[in-house]
Amino acid sequence: DALSAAFGGLRSRGARGALVEVFCALALGRPELRLEHTARVLLGLGAHATDASSLGPAASALLGLHAEKQGDDESKAERAPKRRARLDELDFDARATALSLAADGEFLKVAGVRQLAPLLHALCAELLGASDDLSLRHAAGGSLARLVRHAAGRAAALAAASLPGAPPANPPATEGEIPGAWRALLLRTVLKTARVALRLPMESESLRHLFLGLLADALRADAALAPDLAVLTNSADREADWFDNMAHTQLHRRRRALARVQTHIRAGQLTAPSLQNVILPIALTYAMATGDSWQTVAEEAVRTLGAVAAALPWRGYSTLLRTLLKLADANPALEKRLLKAMCAVLQEFGHAPEVAEEVGGIEGAPAAAAAAVEGVVEASDDEDDEEEKEGEAEAE
Repeated sequence: DALSAAFGGLRSRGARGALVEVFCALALGRPELRLEHTARVLLGLGAHATDASSLGPAASALLGLHAEKQGDDESKAERAPKRRARLDELDFDARATALSLAADGEFLKVAGVRQLAPLLHALCAELLGASDDLSLRHAAGGSLARLVRHAAGRAAALAAASLPGAPPANPPATEGEIPGAWRALLLRTVLKTARVALRLPMESESLRHLFLGLLADALRADAALAPDLAVLTNSADREADWFDNMAHTQLHRRRRALARVQTHIRAGQLTAPSLQNVILPIALTYAMATGDSWQTVAEEAVRTLGAVAAALPWRGYSTLLRTLLKLADANPALEKRLLKAMCAVLQEFGHAPEVAEEVGGIEGAPAAAAAAVEGVVEASDDEDDEEEKEGEAEAE
């Protein structure tokens, strides 16, 4: 598990190459772990055009063994550089082949958590990493989506098979295979990476939508992964699916999706972790959107922030308010909209007991919070007045 998780954190080419060499050695030395296919995929994902003559002994032995199984040296010939390559140039053919092998149907029929864990970590890092090639990113997203659906579907199938009188899962569960292991794997990889991706700026919209889609795929296959968020999916009518609408090219559908999720929040159907990790970053991103075409979406996002604030515990509420203050200070062009967002948050203040001691009583808590924001705004106005006076003095 520790070695698999390392693929999500290591960024340097040398460190990742050494980690792949360890997996190749495990695949050769411990055949009962069934890591040969996984190691070959990892080797291809990290391939560069100049790597053919610099592979470690275990990686070379693994590729040689695969070539013998194929009956020729075709795989070695494919790895050999056919032209002078730059030092850090990606081996696009090797990576494309590895991405295809990662989601191979025959492999998935027999793969367990141990075999898929390093691939999920590596593919999540591949998408968030330095690779700017759109075709490779698209292929990585497609392979990751298939792995996610398989892992979530396997968890749901094992859970259903554990019910009294239910037929066994197909294929049958292996020794020690339980739904919790698959769900924990998805939480450690895809859902963890999605929390990072959803906080990316508007310029990275395609990547944010990709991970939003991966999250939706997992929830459709296994609602138990996050039951509160699963109520936002709709496999029978994808037109009504919240996740699909939030990634739709038509902006009015995103606005309606934001309005719809407010109903779920007000009804108390979404937990604080889901609000903080999924809904809040999406609303904050759209509240910062610029351009006339985004105006209605941004206004709906501001109202969504108010609904989220009403459902957050005190720590999350205060963090949101401080975040909006910092954003307003750093983005003068959006100050008016962000102040509206702060007003929406303050209108939902419901944490008087937690802060009563700090502000001198429950009755004074909302007023004190509003006064604090007013003081920040007045201080900002005073600074602007001083800057104008200094500018006039310099001009004279």
